[in-house]
Amino acid sequence: MISKTRTNLCSTVTVNNIVERDINNCQWDKLNINRQIAYYKITQNDLQRPDLIAQKIYGTFQYWWVLMKFNQIDDCWNDMVVGDVIKCPNKLDIEEYFSTTKSYA
Repeated sequence: MISKTRTNLCSTVTVNNIVERDINNCQWDKLNINRQIAYYKITQNDLQRPDLIAQKIYGTFQYWWVLMKFNQIDDCWNDMVVGDVIKCPNKLDIEEYFSTTKSYA
C-alpha cells in the first residue's frame, strides 16, 4: 500500500550530490476529479491548522496537504483567512489517486 504522505509521491532530484525529494513534482496531474467537489468555509479555529480541516472533512489528518495543494495554498499560516471557502475533492477521488500513483518510497 502506498503511504499517504506527499513526499512518497515525489520523484527525486540530485542537488549538490545529495538526493532529495522534488516536492514540486508529486504527480499531481494524476488526481482525477470524478465526483462532486464539496466546499468548506474557514473558521477562526481552522487558521493555521489544515490538519484539523482535513480531519473534519475526511476523518483523517493525512489529507491536509491535498486540500492545500488543491486550493493552491502554499502558506497555510498566512494564506488562509476566516471566511475563505476552499474546495474539497471527494475522498474517493483522493484514494484513487493514491492507488494509481507511483510511490517513490
